Amino acid sequence: MQDPFLAVKEEVEHSVEVVVNLHKKWLDLAASASHGDEFEWTSSELLSGLRSIEWDLQDLEDTVSIVESNRQKFQLDEAELLARKDFIESTRQQVTHMREEVQSGTSGEGASTGCATSKGSAIMGALQGKGYGSVATGEEDLTTDIEMNGKPQHDVAGPPEEILGMDTLGMPAVMPRRHTCKKICLCVCCLLLAVAIFAIGGGFGVGAIPTPG
Repeated sequence: MQDPFLAVKEEVEHSVEVVVNLHKKWLDLAASASHGDEFEWTSSELLSGLRSIEWDLQDLEDTVSIVESNRQKFQLDEAELLARKDFIESTRQQVTHMREEVQSGTSGEGASTGCATSKGSAIMGALQGKGYGSVATGEEDLTTDIEMNGKPQHDVAGPPEEILGMDTLGMPAVMPRRHTCKKICLCVCCLLLAVAIFAIGGGFGVGAIPTPG
């Protein structure tokens, strides 16, 4: 009967070879200017492979503990036990290093994206605070007009991810009509936003509206 440690060790060595090659690919993608779907997929696959290796290492530790508790039965000397422990520890350190590097790289990109989103939200909040909430209602007005012409509202108002006919995966939307309506809504919102900014800068030359006495 084959030693279970040797069987699992062989699988771990093969898995480590796979994740090392995947890690090299991840480093190349991380060094590129843009991180796309391939980078996200590689990160996910790499982390999944590292987790699998960690579970296998835990199994190896269990086998070592069993052998240590009954050395006479398994007939393994101290040198062999130390060699097995060293293999587990060195492999775990290698896996931990790669996992921390990948997690640090992916979280850094997520933080940058979140920062850009928060800045955009702050700008829109400032405009609405100055009384230009109509920027967000331009789409509602257009939806009402379309409904009066006999077209259902759901053909216009879709999830934010479908702006310009793109779904959450970056693929073209299925319905061309929704794509057209979304483009119109976006143009109206941009126009209203430009008018609001122009008015704030005094472009219309309109003074303050006097309040009734």
